[in-house]
Amino acid sequence: MPQHPANTDCSCVLLFRVNNAGMVIGNRLLEIPDKLIDEDTCKAFLPDMIASRGGHVVNIASLAGMQGMSRLTDYCASKFAAVGFHESLTVELKVGGHDDVHTTVICPFFINTGMFDGAKSTVIPFLEPEYVADQIETAILLNKEHVIIPGYLTPLFFFKLLLPSNAYWWLGRSFRVERSMDAFTGRQKTA
Repeated sequence: MPQHPANTDCSCVLLFRVNNAGMVIGNRLLEIPDKLIDEDTCKAFLPDMIASRGGHVVNIASLAGMQGMSRLTDYCASKFAAVGFHESLTVELKVGGHDDVHTTVICPFFINTGMFDGAKSTVIPFLEPEYVADQIETAILLNKEHVIIPGYLTPLFFFKLLLPSNAYWWLGRSFRVERSMDAFTGRQKTA
């Protein structure tokens, strides 16, 4: 939890929690080991945020939390859960009268960290970590609730709601989105 240094005049304490869990196995659902489950620790931080009448919960999801993809069943499930968790927590805080505790969910495209090595995109370039970090910082400062990175992809999710599923599937196939993980190798372990 970042705090202002003691030698400044600021009397406020900035409380925020970033939830970021996700791993990529790159296998189909039935090939994924059952033991790969993470716990969320947001519950431990939330009471202090509510008591101090301020704070920010940032959930790092993914575009894979808004659109399923082949060979990403495990990852999509965890990121869809992060989006659902964000939406439910946001509603709970508002219903409870805790509008001063903010929430943000971040849904980036593939980030060039090595986690998705081998995956390919024919249309959208992989994002650089520094760019994504800047977008996250801006979202927090502006109290944005939902951020898609890059932002120009936002209209695609309106199409998902409006188009019949077959039409949306055809749209994805025309950009070869469903084949993005075909050459996936993942981050290679170094000795």
